[in-house]
Amino acid sequence: MRITSGVAGFDGLVRGGFPLGASIVLQGPPGNEKDVFAYEFLAEGLRSGAAALIALSSTSPEQFLESLSKFGVDV
Repeated sequence: MRITSGVAGFDGLVRGGFPLGASIVLQGPPGNEKDVFAYEFLAEGLRSGAAALIALSSTSPEQFLESLSKFGVDV
């Protein structure tokens, strides 16, 4: 079973999404692309009824909730 990433075009590149139960690490140079990918994935999961736990060290809770709301999720 695979889980959709919620990121347009990405799932087709990775055989339909992430394997169920997989641990995923987003790594790369500084920039917002990793954050956007993570927000899209989180928003897709929350919209489909999944639960999530997020631990961030460089983003305030207020900034996190504001960014997530831009992806259509009201926590």
